[in-house]
Amino acid sequence: MYHIVWIPRYRYNVLTEGVREYLLIKLDEVRKYYPELEYVERNIQADHVHLVVSFPPRHSIAKIVQVMKANT
Repeated sequence: MYHIVWIPRYRYNVLTEGVREYLLIKLDEVRKYYPELEYVERNIQADHVHLVVSFPPRHSIAKIVQVMKANT
């Protein structure tokens, strides 16, 4: 399991309610292409995102973060 935290540029409070819902939809869409990726916990706050994810060791953490950030 990995704990991933990322923030918007300059940590602005841009993850408002509409953006939060859109981000959750997009994170679920990532699982369509990577079904072995499992979200153990997701927490989206106004200025950062917390994810606890589990995936097989054949994927690197850098690749998973790249895929999630590119698709959201």
